[in-house]
Amino acid sequence: MKIKWYVFIGFLMLSIIACENANEKYIVGDWVAVKILESKEDMKLDPNEIQFSFDDKGFYSYKSTIGYEEQGIYSLEGDLLLSKDTLSTTAKEKAVRVLQLQPDSLTLEMLANGKEQIVYLVKK
Repeated sequence: MKIKWYVFIGFLMLSIIACENANEKYIVGDWVAVKILESKEDMKLDPNEIQFSFDDKGFYSYKSTIGYEEQGIYSLEGDLLLSKDTLSTTAKEKAVRVLQLQPDSLTLEMLANGKEQIVYLVKK
């Protein structure tokens, strides 16, 4: 009976590792926002201005409205996307929640100015 338990635990661990590897593979690429909600309401801006790019070496770039840009390092830890802008010497690590990650779509939840935002992105 103990052997079955060890086999089950081993299978469970392999499944978790495989899922994390799939997420790391899925996030690589160029993403553009198609919809942005703030406090559950559509934001009045062109979502296409918000773009992310993630590579397979842990680097990202981000472009937003009014010409804002970031570049830096990122990692996925569970349902969190952690990033640190290396263009700014005062930047701190940020965490946003990954609500959904598929090969062609990504949904992020974050706080901006104390308000919940949900960003829906598709892969270019």
